[in-house]
Amino acid sequence: MAVHTVLSAKAFIFDLDGTLMDTSPMIKKFWYAFAQAEGLDPHHVYASSHGRTTLDILRDHVPHKATPELAKHYEDSVADDVEGITIIAGVLNVLNKTPFGRWGINTSGGYLLAKNRLAHLGVKLPEVFVTYGAVKQGKPAPDSYLLAAEKLGVPPQDCIVFEDAVAGVQAGKAAGMRVVGLLTAVKEQELREAGADVVVKDMTYLDVQEEGDALQLLILKEPVKEVQV
Repeated sequence: MAVHTVLSAKAFIFDLDGTLMDTSPMIKKFWYAFAQAEGLDPHHVYASSHGRTTLDILRDHVPHKATPELAKHYEDSVADDVEGITIIAGVLNVLNKTPFGRWGINTSGGYLLAKNRLAHLGVKLPEVFVTYGAVKQGKPAPDSYLLAAEKLGVPPQDCIVFEDAVAGVQAGKAAGMRVVGLLTAVKEQELREAGADVVVKDMTYLDVQEEGDALQLLILKEPVKEVQV
């Protein structure tokens, strides 16, 4: 196994959509339908949705209607829709090699939505699970990542964030964390300009080893085959 870089941490924090799972077909379908119903440009609305909360997207495009209640209504309306959701390559290997209490999830989506999607893929809900509404300001503000670190009991500088969205990368860096960017949604240049410390195609280019109380994240030169437990 040829290693390019090694990052040491005490905890990992993962974004959900586009990082642990591919939900892009469902998200695109939802925002295109919303835009068409509102007489908006579907491509523009969908492009603005990546890595952001439903409420923030509504504030951008229909500010006169944007309320937490409407955002929750929209999310609840698709909470049971898991058709076409797939797990990102390499995720199972990384999660299986990371001690259960040493990682958490920070998503801009709602709790029910995220819980159902993880259950559909057979991924155990982590002890630390930060979802929409847990903080006043969502990504790109650092608040949600700082809350996740606090719940994990680990200083921000000892956390590594995994993100696929510009807003998420910016949030992780603003929280004082190192960030691994995944090329599942946007171009490498965008992730690097947002502050990503490392950019990989997907999680098959990552491996994890325990060394004392530290987690060693190995950035690989070649993809590793998935090991399922």
